[in-house]
Amino acid sequence: MTEIRRATLDDLKVIDSLRRKEAEAVGFIPDSRWELELSGAYNGAIWLLEENADPVGYLYATFSPGRGRIQQVVVREDARRAERATALVTSAEAESAKRGAFDFGCRVGLDLEATAFWEAMGFEQVATIPGGQRRNRTLGVYRKAIGTERLL
Repeated sequence: MTEIRRATLDDLKVIDSLRRKEAEAVGFIPDSRWELELSGAYNGAIWLLEENADPVGYLYATFSPGRGRIQQVVVREDARRAERATALVTSAEAESAKRGAFDFGCRVGLDLEATAFWEAMGFEQVATIPGGQRRNRTLGVYRKAIGTERLL
């Protein structure tokens, strides 16, 4: 049985384990930020996806007025291709719309296979920007209109 729930501070070690396995694909976020998000000190949210009580993925999103942004999404390699990432993104998108967002986005390394996933989810690449110096990768900025309003 698949369950998606909001992560808590007790889930930090599980999230860290999943994140470390995908360290080359996801951006760096300091441990202190994870702790603050999971304790509710910031305006973000982290969802944990479990399959038969086994953690197989997470999604971290932040929210600002009118906009939601996915910071990281990770699904364990052996759990991919079963709509799990889709379910995580759908949960975050619904929360973003509930908070009044009109725009939902993410940044993705253009060298990753994940670009096809974002396009299939209805996101449009609107720009490219340089990534961090360590990986020297180009990031695609993806956006999707949600809710009932858009910025002019």
